[in-house]
Amino acid sequence: RAARLIESFLIELPVPVIYLGQNSEEKYEVIDGLQRMTSTFKFFNNEFPLEGLEIRPDLNGKYFKDLDSKIQGKLEDTTLRTFELANTTPKDLMFIIFERLNTGGKALNDMEIRNCMFRGQLNDLIKELATNTEFVSAINQKNLDKRMQDRALVLRFLAFYNSTYLKAKKGLKPFLNEFFETYRNPPATKISEFRGAFQKSMRACYTIFGDKAFRLQRTSERDAGQWAPKINASVFQVLSVSFTDYDIGQLTRASDAIFEEYCDIIANDPKWVQAVS
Repeated sequence: RAARLIESFLIELPVPVIYLGQNSEEKYEVIDGLQRMTSTFKFFNNEFPLEGLEIRPDLNGKYFKDLDSKIQGKLEDTTLRTFELANTTPKDLMFIIFERLNTGGKALNDMEIRNCMFRGQLNDLIKELATNTEFVSAINQKNLDKRMQDRALVLRFLAFYNSTYLKAKKGLKPFLNEFFETYRNPPATKISEFRGAFQKSMRACYTIFGDKAFRLQRTSERDAGQWAPKINASVFQVLSVSFTDYDIGQLTRASDAIFEEYCDIIANDPKWVQAVS
């Protein structure tokens, strides 16, 4: 795909405009077009050869340094058009714009968009916490990291731990976006608090539920009573955030009772099960 982009420049095919957003530091962040820019710079740096070209197959196998000087000049004179969004653009609007503009091979999900929009210390912390051993063991679900679904859970925990559900009146997406924007680069004390709360909660979750954490039970006649293979994000949020109110010793001593009580709720309280389904 990168090579075909270079070929498009050479044959003067129109390339989609690049969208930039100005942040509070008056620096530009790429909203749409990061791969186009990265591919272009990498080719100029001789990091990959052209391959799979259909209209200029004579150039296949060549790096930028191997091209005729006229072709090099033509590439260097190519214009990449940009559309710039001011730093006064509301983040919720920026998020929507990002969603609608993203037309790459796969449309980005919400967490992947946030990973692009809200780079900073909080994003780095979320990436770190997603590899926490007890979190990974309690989740017990393969490939959750492939589309940053594991990081989405960590973000959900941190937002509800910090701000509580009472502030989530406009819906989940704006609630999480506002939290991410507000704490994008928090002080070291806040980072330490977030890390400690998450680690303690995940230790409690794995101690109490083992590898069956955050799941409902199947209801079909054939599989009744068996644990669902996938976790439930709402259950994850409710349990993990609730555990931060208690000392790890209290939770450990009451682990059997908590587990039994949870099993009782999901077996006998259809209203609660419906609320988290």
